Amino acid sequence: MAFDPLHTPKGAVIMIPQEDYEAMQETLKLLSDKQSFKALLDSHETRKKGEIPQSHSIKDIFCDLQN
Repeated sequence: MAFDPLHTPKGAVIMIPQEDYEAMQETLKLLSDKQSFKALLDSHETRKKGEIPQSHSIKDIFCDLQN
């Protein structure tokens, strides 16, 4: 995807579709969380080895959202 920036006195402005922006925000959120990032890397390694990834319960996945 190529973008042509608009240059202004205050800096460059790049317009992208909202869906792309939201996807980038979600990716940045995932990559900035150390636990999520490690889980992502571990799952890629597991798949590279041809193994079936370990499954988790909903309670385990959303444990940080509990009261």
